[in-house]
Amino acid sequence: MRPSHARLATTIAVGLVVVAACTSAATPALVATPMATTGRPTPAPSLEPSASVPTAKLDPNAELYALDCRGQEPCRLAYLPEGGTDEPGWPVVVSGPCRGTAISDGVAYAACDTPDGVLVHGFAANATPLPGWPVRLPGTTASVYDNLFTIGCGDERSSLRIAASKDVVVAVAEADVAQLYVLRPNGQPLPGWPRSFPGDPPGGDGIGGNGCRGFLVSATDDIVAWGYEGVLPDIELVAARTEFTVFSPDGRTRPGWPRGSTGATSRPLIGDDGSISYTSATGKIWRHRADGEIVDGWPYQLPKQAAPFIAPDGRLVVLLHGDNDSDRAIALDAGGNMSGGWPVSFHGRVETRCLLGDTPCLGDIGPAFASDGTTYVPLGSGCTWSCSGGAIDPGGAIVAIKPDGHVATGWPVQLAGRTHAQKLTVDDEGHLVVRVAVCGPNGCADGVTTATTLVYGADGLLVRTGN
Repeated sequence: MRPSHARLATTIAVGLVVVAACTSAATPALVATPMATTGRPTPAPSLEPSASVPTAKLDPNAELYALDCRGQEPCRLAYLPEGGTDEPGWPVVVSGPCRGTAISDGVAYAACDTPDGVLVHGFAANATPLPGWPVRLPGTTASVYDNLFTIGCGDERSSLRIAASKDVVVAVAEADVAQLYVLRPNGQPLPGWPRSFPGDPPGGDGIGGNGCRGFLVSATDDIVAWGYEGVLPDIELVAARTEFTVFSPDGRTRPGWPRGSTGATSRPLIGDDGSISYTSATGKIWRHRADGEIVDGWPYQLPKQAAPFIAPDGRLVVLLHGDNDSDRAIALDAGGNMSGGWPVSFHGRVETRCLLGDTPCLGDIGPAFASDGTTYVPLGSGCTWSCSGGAIDPGGAIVAIKPDGHVATGWPVQLAGRTHAQKLTVDDEGHLVVRVAVCGPNGCADGVTTATTLVYGADGLLVRTGN
């Protein structure tokens, strides 16, 4: 991550956060046990929380964001709500850095690198270790990315995921292989695992990680893993081939997989029917059935490379840059046909993550979807939608598009001057949660001075704000 990218990411960290922050030299380091000679997961010494407090439920919808410590120094693993104050019992001192974090139903997990392997922690809401945790795995945490055709391997993602079954999936790199381990909620290894990632063996990827790869866990606990072969050093991801494979919950490879695509594809998407969709290096969107075969009606040729996003009803939505500062969105149905009422033109640019003038750019802000299929898209300037006058930075806007391609009543919403959306999510109540960055008085060239959260109802009215 370039310095400007790191500064932006630190400034606009979204939602509930797990932060691994370096502690002072007086903080005791975590004592590690020797690695088992079998390379199997082994129990590790328990951690003492900073305090014992009554159990409280952590927000199951929270996103965890980790900031790595430098080297192998002790780190503070903190659970921070949006207000920025530690929850009771936190922080906990661990060895780091911690590349994988996740939270689900009142428990938090973190995969951290130590001198003796990966230590996977499980914590209750009051920061006490869960029974059977932590667990030690061999090697180091494997870097995991989503390629959205931006820079390097793509957007870095957590190397730890929680399955619907509450099993914990961890990506680990050891010697010349990157593997997926699956641990039960009690910390015991699930039979049939680990399984290896496709693609090149672990190695420097030019942006601080150990290789270009990724994985997703489906709603039925299948794991889709992918990797890139013949990766070449470049600003964008260049590879000879992408390979996808699908593992069943017991670790077996699903019939019909693996499948490959020439060049470097986007990250895949998983449909409710088990289908897998992605954009190829040539700009074609492919959709495979759960058995690996290509779905009738696909591929769909895009005018340029762009990664798709998936709506709750299974439609694929793609944001496309246009000429004359006019971007647009298309929506494709399950048969690869354009949905009625689409494409939709925005008469402006989709909002960017490059507020600080980063070169090359980290890409655009992706859409969010409501359960009824409404697509929320952040725009870089709302002037062509609803504002007028000569403001230097009038701020961005957000538009809501119904499944039939019409703009929803009450939208678009114009943000305040110098205010730009940097992440969109929809909560369980159907509210649109927007994490925004507010630029300096002279524009974003001055840097981001404030980060806050705006919450909107489906009618476009502001419900509340937060830090």
